[in-house]
Amino acid sequence: MTGPCVLIVDDHALVAQTLALALRTRAMQATVATDLRSKAVLDLAVATRPQLVLLDLDLGGGADGTELVPGLRATGSRVLVVTGTTDRFRLAATVAAGAVGWVDKSLGFDELVDAVERVARGGELIGFRERSELLAEFRAGRAERSELRVRMGTLAPREHLVLRRLAAGLQAEAIALELHVSVHTVRAQIRSIHRKLDVTSQLAAVAVARSASQLGVHPSLDDLTDLCRRPPEPTPRRGGDAAGASRQGTRGG
Repeated sequence: MTGPCVLIVDDHALVAQTLALALRTRAMQATVATDLRSKAVLDLAVATRPQLVLLDLDLGGGADGTELVPGLRATGSRVLVVTGTTDRFRLAATVAAGAVGWVDKSLGFDELVDAVERVARGGELIGFRERSELLAEFRAGRAERSELRVRMGTLAPREHLVLRRLAAGLQAEAIALELHVSVHTVRAQIRSIHRKLDVTSQLAAVAVARSASQLGVHPSLDDLTDLCRRPPEPTPRRGGDAAGASRQGTRGG
């Protein structure tokens, strides 16, 4: 009797091939996707009609496997995520998209194969209660990200620049010097940032920005943080260079 068909979608070729060999020793048919572009993966799923797709979340080049889950489910396949991520929101998002669950890549190899075989043969990895909790986490996380996106979206481009420099530890005077504006202007922008983010301190404003960055709903603060941490250029004393040149000229004579 022919065993279940499994499609493996993973950007680590060695891992995928090793897993395929192990599944074949357990009387399962295993196919490894070599072209990980979304359309190619979906076309392969349509052509092979696997009972189960093993899907990595990080497919290289910034591709997120979560986006493939609905399309794979539409082909009639179950989807089991095999990943090294510990990000609960990402894992919950895969379940919300239709995955039957996930397996941690840090499991021992035999345990990993056992879990895959169980799901391939119709078993479950997570129960109704855990699935409900995950879906609730996903909804809460999505709402938090949406709210942060709206708050950060109220800031003007110049206010984003000021906020990033505050995150880098600069004071209003240093920001004004770098942006070639008055300290009064910078302080007005900081007050505007507080009002728009609904906070009462610079620390709280920076905390909101960092949360938005960490949750992936706003560009990272790191790009400008390094720039802002550069030591300021020394300011020459007035007349210093001319006096020095005069002294050097006297010695030369």
